[in-house]
Amino acid sequence: MHPAKPNTFRALVTGLNIYPVKSCRGVSLEEWTLAATGLQYDRAFVIGVSSGESSGSQDSPQVRFLSQRQWPHLVHVIPEVDAEKRVVRLRSDWNPALPPLELVPEGAVPDGREPIWLRIWSDTVRAVDVGGGEWLQQAMDMTDWDASRRLSVYRMASDWERVVEAQRKWIPPEADSIVAFADGYPFLLTSQASLAELNRRLLANGRDEPLPMDRFRPNIVVDDLQAAGRTDASRADPPLQPFEEDRWQRVRIGDKVVLRIAKPCARCRITTTNQFTGEVDEVHREPLQTLATFRKSSLGVLFGQNFIHEEPRQIGRRIRVGDLVEVMEWRE
Repeated sequence: MHPAKPNTFRALVTGLNIYPVKSCRGVSLEEWTLAATGLQYDRAFVIGVSSGESSGSQDSPQVRFLSQRQWPHLVHVIPEVDAEKRVVRLRSDWNPALPPLELVPEGAVPDGREPIWLRIWSDTVRAVDVGGGEWLQQAMDMTDWDASRRLSVYRMASDWERVVEAQRKWIPPEADSIVAFADGYPFLLTSQASLAELNRRLLANGRDEPLPMDRFRPNIVVDDLQAAGRTDASRADPPLQPFEEDRWQRVRIGDKVVLRIAKPCARCRITTTNQFTGEVDEVHREPLQTLATFRKSSLGVLFGQNFIHEEPRQIGRRIRVGDLVEVMEWRE
């Protein structure tokens, strides 16, 4: 393993994003607060699909989550966060005349509704239906939607915690990390250097324009200090190499936030979906096709790294664009 020394390498936070409703448009932030599940309100809500009236059971849940994998039109649902009022408002760019839908991510649930069982990947969780089904039907192109499949917005039941995905071999046994409706982990970190290398290959393969970072839906984006226009006369920081984040074991962000690597992020077909139009690259399947030529592993095609809180959980601390990222420990 590389020497576990603070300040061995430094980068800079250049992007910070949350996705309040899973698989809908993201929200770019200048600074944000950490919650037990990651960045506050990140994937606090999920759109669920049910085909019956009962709440189902833990072994046979009635509701399953919906994502861009099945319905790319979700990109037209645009969340906005009102931090002062602690609400999330949804609007539609497909139907701009539609009044916003307001969602409350914490506190009392509407009409005292009882939790139901909801399946998200291999997990079955207790979730509360907070409504919005009729709004969703008007917010997207639903021409091909099966009307027997009922849509609604759900949030996690207040007494339920979803432990990070079952592949515990990736994280220390003492870790007690929880997540909301993210695929598996609280934080996803990507780097501009890695995207630049991918785009170099895409352009060499004939792509007309570079791919934006939003295809990978990261929470934290980093770049080296020089590229971000930040210099420090007291030391010379080396440039950030493509995919160097693969080797980061523990990082400090700013003064107080410490994150530990959990698992490489295997990418899916959402990366082939334009995050503004919903158009899917069914022909070339980019960037997956190019990534598969140099980033394929037994886990899949990789881009970005999943991170968890360093214990204890750092609830209430903040990450800011412009924060230094210091590599405290390297992987082998």
